[in-house]
Amino acid sequence: MITYTRRKMPSKSSAFLALILLILAASSYVSEGKGQGGSISGKVYARNYLGDYIPAGFATILVEGEHLETIIRTTPDGYYFTYLPIGTYTMTATLSTVTLDYFQSKIISLWSSSEITVNFYLEPMINSRFSSISMTIMAVGLPSHLSTDLKIDDSPPVLIKGEKPFIFEVERETSHAISVQSYITTSENVRYYCPDNIWNFDSASETIDDTDIAHTFDYETEYFLSVIAPHGSASKKSGWYTRESLISLTAPDEVNISRGEKNVFDGWIIGNSEDRDGSIDFNIRSPLEIRAKYHREYFLQLNSIYGNPTGIGWYEDGSTATINIEKELVMPGFFGFLGGKIVFDKWNGEFQSRNNIADVYMDSSKIITAHWRDDYTLTQIIGALMLFIIVALFAITILKKLKKKY
Repeated sequence: MITYTRRKMPSKSSAFLALILLILAASSYVSEGKGQGGSISGKVYARNYLGDYIPAGFATILVEGEHLETIIRTTPDGYYFTYLPIGTYTMTATLSTVTLDYFQSKIISLWSSSEITVNFYLEPMINSRFSSISMTIMAVGLPSHLSTDLKIDDSPPVLIKGEKPFIFEVERETSHAISVQSYITTSENVRYYCPDNIWNFDSASETIDDTDIAHTFDYETEYFLSVIAPHGSASKKSGWYTRESLISLTAPDEVNISRGEKNVFDGWIIGNSEDRDGSIDFNIRSPLEIRAKYHREYFLQLNSIYGNPTGIGWYEDGSTATINIEKELVMPGFFGFLGGKIVFDKWNGEFQSRNNIADVYMDSSKIITAHWRDDYTLTQIIGALMLFIIVALFAITILKKLKKKY
């Protein structure tokens, strides 16, 4: 005998409840599925030698979870960003330099679509005094208000102030290239120069007492000398000089510019003072500008076929020359005996005047010629008088002869 049992159909409410459970199960499955999770970002900082936090570029972040382990690296500015599946993770940020190691660990939890910001502030790991060396660096000769970049191997530079000791630690049995800036220039034409700006430290070759070692970078003060000299080679002496350097400068006394034109040395202008020697020696103790002072002179040439003109020579630009020549001269020979004269007529050329004594403004070289004229006035008078006398004497002689005859 076969017995049939009628199956009871589910009600509408039971079907709806089953549907809800199915959706929840599906949601749970999807949320726990592969690729679901959240984002995490932030920035990593490290404490520098001065005690300040600075961005830690290229730091490493180790992420460890139950089913995941990965490594994240920061950008040069210390930023990082990544996606991680849902879960709890231990994040350890580390930064290794040639002198110290830095680290910090944090535990974070991620859920679906979460966005978390986590910043790290790394502190240095202090090495045992038996495995590290304390190193003291000083910049001597550099004023306390100035700083120089101290660089250890390829690590980012650290500013150290002049005359202030800077202390840090390095591992034993290591070698390092430690350097500072060669030149530090200020705005007052002053700079500081370190001729030996690189120190190669090798613990194997250094004599180390206990755990301390020191090195000094010596800076020399340099001043800029500006030499302004239109003639000679003195201007080539412009440049940087170490304090107390002995400087020698020479300037030519006269320099011909062109025909009838020259420059004449007056002296060296040094600040508010003047030295008239053509050659000077001095020690430089501050930024300095030295200028060779010259003035322009022009030649005055006087030409004349008669007389003795005066005023020929060199004159400073803008000065006045007085020229002079005889007003008249006795004509040579027989006519001179008869009172003939040579009379000054005028100055001609690059200056004109009817006066035998005149003032000439010298703003260029000049050639001036004296012109003369013959004056026979007195000769004519004397000649006429002599002719009259001769005629009169001849007439008297004839009259005397006539009287004797008759």
